[in-house]
Parts: sequence; structure tokens; C-alpha cells
Amino acid sequence: MEQISKTIGQRIRRFRKRKNITLVEFAEKVYKSKATVSKYESGEINIDIPMLYEIAGVLNVEVGQLLPECASVVTSPEEKNMWLKKQGKNSRLYSYFYDGRSKCIVKCILEFQAIEDESTNQSITIYMNIKNYDEYQNCENIYRGKAEYFDSLTNIYADNIDTDLEKIHISILSSFLNTPYKFGLMFGISFRPIMPAALKMLFSSEPIIDERELVSLLKISKEDIRIEKMYNMFSVM
Repeated sequence: MEQISKTIGQRIRRFRKRKNITLVEFAEKVYKSKATVSKYESGEINIDIPMLYEIAGVLNVEVGQLLPECASVVTSPEEKNMWLKKQGKNSRLYSYFYDGRSKCIVKCILEFQAIEDESTNQSITIYMNIKNYDEYQNCENIYRGKAEYFDSLTNIYADNIDTDLEKIHISILSSFLNTPYKFGLMFGISFRPIMPAALKMLFSSEPIIDERELVSLLKISKEDIRIEKMYNMFSVM
């Protein structure tokens, strides 16, 4: 229980800092003293359920985003997505794309929430442009939405929690194949400059450390351009 409280406290602190809310401001918003919320973040005080919801509301996150993975084990929907079902043990996927504007790999984590029925949909939170995997909640953008599973394709629809303007759609290929990683496309709005955009993405059940490998896999290749010209559309195989 002590470790769970510490983990929840660490996540609260990261989300608070991401929102640029001081400890004093945070205490005022949840109607507690500065000393109390400081103990929440250090894990010295166990937070009851109503207060956890209050804190999540102030931070504009789901309660599940504050809980450790062991408290949110994924139950994968039927047999629709065998590859994702296998990854569901960790309740997350790692994703990458190459940003040609800054010439760097952008790292993301897709975190899946538990489901309790036969639905083929599942709630999902996407943390985009993370700095490190230990504190991935401290990232540039957070999206919330749902994943829909089909035999040959997984579709993800999510909204940026900070702006109604940005809504993204991710399609991951070959749900039925059990491979180390998969490719997909993300469609959305680019803000530098503002324009519709589609990005080639890679998804993996484990972190990929070698950035040179990621660059070679994710930069648009001559074969990508050949297929684009042939079909007059951008797609990945």
C-alpha cells in the first residue's frame, strides 16, 4: 500500500508541474492545506477515493492516469487483436515518429485502461513527446480517446486535453499478426505551421533504444514515395 501511495503521489506531482500549478495554488483548488497536499505527493498520506477524483478533476486527467499499472490491468477485448492482447500484460505500447521539422524521433506511450465487458472498444490515453520513460506523464501533449479493434486494423481516436482544435486518428496495421513491431499512420493537425498532416508511426511492446534504427524505419523512404505516386495517397505497408 505504501508503494502505491508513493506512485500516486509522484504522478500527481508530475501532472501538477505539467500544468504549471504551484503547490499553494493546488492546495487552494482541492481545499486542503499546503502541508497536506505535499504529503499527498510524497505518499505519506493515503488519498481516499473522493479526493482522488477531486484531484483528477483539478489536473484535468482521468483517475486511472494517477493509478499504478498494477491497479489498472488490461483485459483485452475478445480475440480481435491478438498482437495487442499479448502486449496488454503491460497495459501500454511504445510509439515513435520522425519529426522532420526538428529532425528528431518523437517518443510516445499509449496507455490502455481496463475494460470489463465484451466490447471491442477500449479507453486509451496517449502521452506524446515524452522526455523519459520513468516520468512519461511529463510530456508535451496528452490525448484521451478510444481504440477500436478489428481483425486487420486497429483504429484509435483521441482528443488533445488542452485544446479542442486537435483531434487525432491513428490506424495500426495487421492486428492479427504477432510481430515485434507494427507500422501505422497518424492523421491530425500540425501546428508548425497549422495544416492537416499524416505521420508514419511505429508501435512496439518494448522501448526501442537505438535511435538510428528508428530513423531508418520512420523516415519516408523511396518505396513510400513510389507507392504514394502510384496510388496518389500516402500509406504505409
